[in-house]
Amino acid sequence: MNTTASLNQFWPDDPDVRDEVKQGLYGVVAWVAVGTALRVAVSKWAVVDALAQSLVGATVFGVVYGYMTYRRAD
Repeated sequence: MNTTASLNQFWPDDPDVRDEVKQGLYGVVAWVAVGTALRVAVSKWAVVDALAQSLVGATVFGVVYGYMTYRRAD
């Protein structure tokens, strides 16, 4: 079974939408990476706690970004 082909069935067909999805995913990854690193470096948090907080923030970011992208498409 070709995993890439299987995952492509869930990927949007419109190239503009694909770009928006990629930007959102990159934003979420950056949020988690930077947020975790800053919390560990500056606040001396445990990595697990910092990662959990960053994931919560990334989820909120993803929801807001997704909603704004959806509204812009209307």
